[in-house]
Amino acid sequence: MKTAGSDRGSRMTAAQVATVGVCLAMAVLDGFDAQTLAYAAPSITTEFGFSPGALGVVFSASLVGMALGSVLFGMLVDRLGRKAGLIASVVLFGLATLTIPALATSVETFLLIRFIAGIGMGGVAPSFIALVSENVPAHVRSRAVMLAVGCVSLGAFLGGLVSRAAIPAYGWRSIFIIGGLLPLVCAVLAAVVVRGVATRPRSTVDHTSTSPAVLFREGRATSTIALWLVYFLNLLVMFALLNWLPTLLVEAGLDAGTAFIGSSLFAAGGFVGGILLGFRIDRRGQAHATLVGGYLIGMVGIGLVLLTTNTPLLMAGILLIGVGIVGGQSGLTILAVSLYPLPIRGTGIGWAYAVGRTGSIAGPALNGVLVAGGLGATSIIGLSALPLVAVALGVIALAALRSPAPADAEVAVG
Repeated sequence: MKTAGSDRGSRMTAAQVATVGVCLAMAVLDGFDAQTLAYAAPSITTEFGFSPGALGVVFSASLVGMALGSVLFGMLVDRLGRKAGLIASVVLFGLATLTIPALATSVETFLLIRFIAGIGMGGVAPSFIALVSENVPAHVRSRAVMLAVGCVSLGAFLGGLVSRAAIPAYGWRSIFIIGGLLPLVCAVLAAVVVRGVATRPRSTVDHTSTSPAVLFREGRATSTIALWLVYFLNLLVMFALLNWLPTLLVEAGLDAGTAFIGSSLFAAGGFVGGILLGFRIDRRGQAHATLVGGYLIGMVGIGLVLLTTNTPLLMAGILLIGVGIVGGQSGLTILAVSLYPLPIRGTGIGWAYAVGRTGSIAGPALNGVLVAGGLGATSIIGLSALPLVAVALGVIALAALRSPAPADAEVAVG
């Protein structure tokens, strides 16, 4: 079976271009909204007097919601179609985010609203990944999927820029208004422009096809477990650094402005790294080997951070870490797309993200323990090499385990 992109030749139709464009925009907004609370946290703490621990619970509620949303919407897009799943998830997190300025006045209300918003945010990735992978030509599919996943990091980066301008001028509520309205506009746009393209699996499947059990059939059990493990470890180290990097850099002696630049370079490195790794996969194949190379680049970056006291070299190291860890996360999506056939692709991607989200919860908590224990900033960043090595080994294991890619995958995984 072939995807719509391959059925229609190597040139994309106008409808497919519009569909991919909407998906990229929604991925950016997903990343933007995922980080709004982090950017608004200092102002919220000042206004309401929340303790850091209470705010940490709200952060965790959002991540738990994302894990649940990945599963629920991953199954939904395989049953009802990619377009329906994408619009529903975006509307959910857009409406929830829009209620924060008016309704969130206590830890409990923040927690509930962010949990609901998290469910919507968690559902965006399975939908847009499936839509993009099924509506672009096979020869650019890897870089298109990795670009789409990388746009989530781009959204987090842009969120920082918008927050720096909007919060001092208009208050912290302004970024939640922006983060709520724009997704709703995109949802309306998706309802209008996503037409005449592949929006649901072409195979007719039974009612058990979206159960997680289907991911363990037809020789996929070991590969599914290995994929879940690498997702867990990659998101563990990625979110540990994403949440703690500004604090760690300030602790290392940098001023707040330079620390912000370092955090932005981490996200920017992931965006650029995803595109470069995807381009190489499309040109050369060998997705597993390319990803391992990306993780090696990340470890070189960790080495630079450990060995230098020069600020430009430190920033370069952080950029390389972003290329390896965040760019590598985009690449793992390619492996998920290639592992699962169309009728269960959304379910497979959704469960991989859901398991990975548990790592995104554990990573920041683990770093908090290390900081509280008095471990230095560079030592904590250095320890991130351990899960990175484990992820690289897991990718090598996936290469050894993989069965022939499904005929409809058409992703260069050789």
